[in-house]
Amino acid sequence: MAGRPTWVAQGVNALSSLLLVSVLTRSLQVDAFATYAAVLAAYAFANALVGTTIGTRAIQGLSAGGQRHIAFDLRRDLPPVVLCLFVAAGTTLIVEVDPVVALAAAAGMLGILVAELGGAYPLGLRRYWAYAQLTLAQMVLWVGTAVAAATLLPSSERLAVCLAAAAVGALPYVLYLALVRGVLFTWGGERQGAKAPISGVGIANFALWVLASGDRLILAHYALAALATYAALYGLLERIFRTVANAEIQQRLPRAFVSHAQKGESPELFTGRAWLFLGLLGVICSLAGPTAISVISGGHYHPSLAMSAVLAFAMMTMLAAVPAYVSLIARGRSRAVAIVSLSAATVNIVGNLALAPYYGTSSAAALTLVGYLIWLTGVMLVEHSARRLPAREPLAYQPRVSPVAYGD
Repeated sequence: MAGRPTWVAQGVNALSSLLLVSVLTRSLQVDAFATYAAVLAAYAFANALVGTTIGTRAIQGLSAGGQRHIAFDLRRDLPPVVLCLFVAAGTTLIVEVDPVVALAAAAGMLGILVAELGGAYPLGLRRYWAYAQLTLAQMVLWVGTAVAAATLLPSSERLAVCLAAAAVGALPYVLYLALVRGVLFTWGGERQGAKAPISGVGIANFALWVLASGDRLILAHYALAALATYAALYGLLERIFRTVANAEIQQRLPRAFVSHAQKGESPELFTGRAWLFLGLLGVICSLAGPTAISVISGGHYHPSLAMSAVLAFAMMTMLAAVPAYVSLIARGRSRAVAIVSLSAATVNIVGNLALAPYYGTSSAAALTLVGYLIWLTGVMLVEHSARRLPAREPLAYQPRVSPVAYGD
């Protein structure tokens, strides 16, 4: 029962993603949409590396540490947040976009991180319906602002407002945290939790972001026009599978913590029926992907069936790794998770740097599948070995994925 609100929240995210993809592929010029995709990849990067770290401490303190507020240490947490703003702004400069768009990208980045922090508060206290309601309010404001900009503003002004819409979406979280007095700002005064600005779980999620989104940053340099089609297909398929993955994680992770704390047991893995569901989902998405993108984009983009099949089964592989990933995090094996994810990301990035100038999106799709196969195989092997060892103190939190956040 407790997991149902998280499914509602993920469903809202998925529908918002589809609506945004449909509107933006129709209303933004090809270069503008490709820039939007690259900046959203940067948003996901910061959410994985910095948002995960801050969210980890918040969830741990609220759920296991008996705290009633999130401790945000300005000396430790503010510098990486500021760095993320510069990364978001700098991403727009890859395609020579003007400073107004760069500032809008930085504002949107701040909105993403604030929303991550705000969502961690109700999740840490297991106020799941409050979390779902905040997510709904966020999506209404975010999507509403982006849609209004894409339909009412001149084409030259649309991109900046669409990027800044993420900051507008964070306003419900700001109001919520202010009303509950959910954040305590300190200056080097926190005495609990990890001290480093970036945690091991943050490093692991950063590597997964690189695996999921790094190819689009590389393609933005070598094949910008082709990137728009690739990003549209990737965004749709990832949203479908990431919705299921996040809902599974949000339901499994609390049970895994309780299971290890009370009984020292590992959480259940996927059943045979679940594997059958994964296979069917991969086949259906492979076949429907090209037609769906063509319809959603109003005929602007036509991805191939081969690309759709490769990316769909890459996403299926990512989803299949969820149970082992949750088990390792609950057992406090974040270092092992980080090593596996860094290995998979390294193969993906090195391969894209070598092949993107010659094969573009074709090699990017194939390398995405290879990377997730390394990820799945690695976490399953490590999880199998970890079951024989005593669990360590867990410290983990899986960040929410915002709409059209290409990779998180």
